[in-house]
Amino acid sequence: MDERLKNKPEMLDLISLGLIGVLAGAFTGIVPGIHPNTVIFSSIPFYLSTNTAFMAYAAFISGLSVSHTFHDFLPSIYMQAPEANTALSTMPGAEKAANGRGPEAFHSTLIGGILSIMTIVVLLPLFALFLKDIYSLLSPFMAYIVAFFLFFLIFQNELKPAIVTSSLAGALGFLSLNSSLGGQFILMPVFGGLFAVPALLSSFQKDFNLPEQDFEAGFSGTKGGFTGVLSGLIAGTVPGVGAAGSTTFLSPLMDNESEFLAGMGGVNTTDIVVSFIALMTIEKARSGASVALQSLSTPVKHEVYMLIGISVFCAGISALLALRTEKLFMKIINSLSFQKAGLSILIIIGILSFVLSGWFGILTLITASFIGFYSLENSCRACCMAVLLIPSIVFFI
Repeated sequence: MDERLKNKPEMLDLISLGLIGVLAGAFTGIVPGIHPNTVIFSSIPFYLSTNTAFMAYAAFISGLSVSHTFHDFLPSIYMQAPEANTALSTMPGAEKAANGRGPEAFHSTLIGGILSIMTIVVLLPLFALFLKDIYSLLSPFMAYIVAFFLFFLIFQNELKPAIVTSSLAGALGFLSLNSSLGGQFILMPVFGGLFAVPALLSSFQKDFNLPEQDFEAGFSGTKGGFTGVLSGLIAGTVPGVGAAGSTTFLSPLMDNESEFLAGMGGVNTTDIVVSFIALMTIEKARSGASVALQSLSTPVKHEVYMLIGISVFCAGISALLALRTEKLFMKIINSLSFQKAGLSILIIIGILSFVLSGWFGILTLITASFIGFYSLENSCRACCMAVLLIPSIVFFI
């Protein structure tokens, strides 16, 4: 019997599981180093051992994934501890936070996420009708498309360090992703080392004192939210590009930092929803959430549409929750010294790397950290996304 037929859930059950996912996504978002994929894949054995309906579990995954995209900018902006998808927001977001305008930066990412998911809903019929045909047309050239994005990232920076960073990150990605030693969670130490560890250790060398923040600040960058939809469409369909790469490509369309931050918020949320659409139309998994769902069953069209509806509902709840979570997050940050908080995060990243991937994970974390430090010192952090781009190019070739 297909898993989706087990105890067909009521709408109230779907909403309840979606809201539980929202809370879980808030947790994974505000704690650096804990990726939503960690929770998603760790929860699969629980799902398989119970009579939980497929769509109920899918609602939980949807709520978690969407909520994470709204909350994971908090450590990126206020603690300079980003994940891969928020790495590019660190510099403009942290600069605003240093000037007491951190809430303005964070609110821009929220409005970007809300505008993007509203736009996706409006354009959903077009995606459902034409995405498969467009992907089929581009598929034979996918290696060249991914290579184009890689070279774009390289030539956006000083050439020599960009080439070195891309080569080292690409080699790391190819070796770690093709090794059976690290297991399915190897990307956690990879991204933790490339982005979080260098940013945290670098900040220890500075006299970090977060000034009083203006929580009455509004938001700006509406145009960036719509641009984020285009970035999310690229990230959700072209393998390996990711939110950071696609946003860098479209950054010339954004006029200022607020628009860029809104675009980052938009691309992350769009990426999740588009990955669900891609699962239905081109039958390709483009996110951890869609990979998990595809491994358990093959969602049919009406289930995907329901999943998108749950995502929209959870996005609204997540944005409202994020406004509350921001103040709680700031209270926690202000009650601790930044060095102690940062050290705690580094310890958590190290422990998770070992628990999820063993000693190979620790080795990967250390290696990725050296590459991340090099890219940070040479201002070419976006080139670290070659860790996914180069393996994708090799795969298609």
